[in-house]
Amino acid sequence: MAYDFSVDGIYYSVNKDGATVTVMYHSADGDSYQGDVVVPQRITYDGMSYKVTEVGAFAFANCHRLRHVT
Repeated sequence: MAYDFSVDGIYYSVNKDGATVTVMYHSADGDSYQGDVVVPQRITYDGMSYKVTEVGAFAFANCHRLRHVT
């Protein structure tokens, strides 16, 4: 599960349409995400604005320190 970039500690993959992104899994050892995570509706990366449209399969797998996702 590859990701293209991260913004504010959340890892994203650009979807085929080039305008939307998916929240992705990052670390094989787990705990990519910790505490309370807020997934925004839109993000900006490298001058491009993307709409966050989905959370990928297993995006939060093995994140034992994750408390809450909004």
